[in-house]
Amino acid sequence: MVYIWNDPSEVPADFGPSVVTFGNFDGVHRGHQQVLSELIRSARFNGTKAVAVTFDPHPALIHRPESAPEMIMGLQDKLVALGELGLDAILVMKYSLNLASLTPEEFVGQVLVDSLHASHVVIGHDSRFGRGNSGDLDTMKQLGEKFDFDVQVISEFGSEGYPLHDDDGTDRRCSSTWVREALQEGDVATAAAVLGRPTACAARSSTVPPAAACSGSPPQTLPMRPPGSSRGRHLRRLAGGPGGHSLAGGHLGGVQSYVRRRQPPGRSPCD
Repeated sequence: MVYIWNDPSEVPADFGPSVVTFGNFDGVHRGHQQVLSELIRSARFNGTKAVAVTFDPHPALIHRPESAPEMIMGLQDKLVALGELGLDAILVMKYSLNLASLTPEEFVGQVLVDSLHASHVVIGHDSRFGRGNSGDLDTMKQLGEKFDFDVQVISEFGSEGYPLHDDDGTDRRCSSTWVREALQEGDVATAAAVLGRPTACAARSSTVPPAAACSGSPPQTLPMRPPGSSRGRHLRRLAGGPGGHSLAGGHLGGVQSYVRRRQPPGRSPCD
């Protein structure tokens, strides 16, 4: 079962400890999969919960709606794709100007620490967070020291571990932008290569060709939470991840570094 919460207040008080990452995850492409597979690996190794925090709507739709990019996936399809990877829970934060106004410390303290009881945070080397995107990797390391959690840094996916190349033969990092470019050009093969699966969940819009938007399997939907439940929606975990392989037990390569937190006397890293 993958628990899906729509607000930090829905997270059970006794949930955790957890390994957490956060991002928009539009398309849940191979770069996202690399971060999430390492998150799940770390959670299984430490006996903790694997959690992804995502945002809806996409921040660009709030800050610059006139130039916001087309979404590769709708929220429901994104949750299905994330759930198939082997996560224990997904927190969907309603993105608003109020959320955007939180400082990096407020966001980490209120969401990752107080609500999700993070003992370990997994991020990309170029992650930004907090008011005005003022938080970066160095900020997260400092907050890890303050709030007593580990920070794991994942390398870009594309030029490391599993090279992908653009049309001129140069390495290019996997990104939602690359997928959008391919879909807008009707290049389903490139989009699928970056996504790591058929483009089954492409958003239907005037700028995405129907052939690209509708290829692959039909989009899936999530069942709503059962009557009487106060723990958010849930879905049954499907066997294997994108491409038919299990990311929980597999390894996609890449380079990661660890920032180990100092342990209080008598406390183990897995507490």
